[in-house]
Amino acid sequence: MEKVAFVIHRYGKEIAGGSESLCRQLATRLKNKFQIEIITTCAKDYVTWENHYPEGSKLKDGILIHRFKVDYPRGKKFHQLHHLLLKNQLHSKEEELEWLKAQGPYSSGLFDFLQSNNTRYDLHVFFTYLYCTTYFGLQLINGKSILIPTAHDERPIYMSIFDEEFQRPDAIIFLSPEEKDFALKRFGVIKPWHHVVGVGLEPSISHLEFPQFSTLKPYIVHMGRISRGKNCHELIDFFIKYKKEKPEINLKFVIIGDKQMELPQREDIVFLGYVDEPKKQHLLQNAVTYIQPSLLESFSLAIFEAWQSKTPVIVNGKNKVTAGHCQRSQGGFCYHNYQEFAKALTSLLTSQSLNRNLALNGFNYVTNNYHWPVIEKKYYDIFTQVCKDSEG
Repeated sequence: MEKVAFVIHRYGKEIAGGSESLCRQLATRLKNKFQIEIITTCAKDYVTWENHYPEGSKLKDGILIHRFKVDYPRGKKFHQLHHLLLKNQLHSKEEELEWLKAQGPYSSGLFDFLQSNNTRYDLHVFFTYLYCTTYFGLQLINGKSILIPTAHDERPIYMSIFDEEFQRPDAIIFLSPEEKDFALKRFGVIKPWHHVVGVGLEPSISHLEFPQFSTLKPYIVHMGRISRGKNCHELIDFFIKYKKEKPEINLKFVIIGDKQMELPQREDIVFLGYVDEPKKQHLLQNAVTYIQPSLLESFSLAIFEAWQSKTPVIVNGKNKVTAGHCQRSQGGFCYHNYQEFAKALTSLLTSQSLNRNLALNGFNYVTNNYHWPVIEKKYYDIFTQVCKDSEG
């Protein structure tokens, strides 16, 4: 059985990030086919990188997890350098590397482990292009490697240091056709073998009832990381404007997840924080629509969870990834401004047949393309092939 290392910046069941969730699910589903170990930091919060988990190695759910302390938290230096980056004033490779180290998480213990355990693993799988763990980690291994970059059109990806990063692995796995197209446009011809796979969903859906949520109807829902970086502030502004224009509509906005920005104190905006899987599925199943405002998504598992729950979606059309899924599935609407947002929401509120048809389209799209048995086999085949290439 091949031994595979998953290298990721943070890891834990309670961490809601997309790449972190994918890493955890892949480890869980493939642990009986590969001997999988996690190499990660002690950080939980990606904003500060403060050490949260105990350092050391621990076997949990059949997976060996190696945690290493972050050398220093993210601080003022990063924000100063990031300001220069956004103004396009970082020009040299040395300045870019200074930004990367300040962004973090920088863990000399993790890097020492990778360097001294080169022969221990048949394959290293690195999650997310953006962080130190991937950039420096890829340089320290001699064996075969795969990068799952979760890339999107953002300022950091245009730094020159990432040109070499995308050439280092033996294979790259993209989560959507749009992510692959963007990467090929950004980096030109990428030497490693690359393939589009995606993220899987469990076929089964819970149908438990939770009476405490019955008073919320009707409502729209958003879940995940609640931050300005995910464009949640615009969605909240659009919702408030919509309610002002249509005061006769009794509509609430239910928000689930990790709050990293202040929310308005209103009776029609309900923040529930973290909820367990059955409650999350119930809330999705009973929503008028799930809304994804983010401009920075390489897949967006949340819209697939909504379709899995037979709920239509409204997505920001400026995000090519979510817009592409929405157009291929015919499972919802795309918006580019408030007027299109309001029109889409009104259509779903006033036409139950339209709501049902879009929801069914989305459900079929997930069932045919993104259930875990389909996705798991694709990852297994790629991992196996890269390992075999190593032997040859």
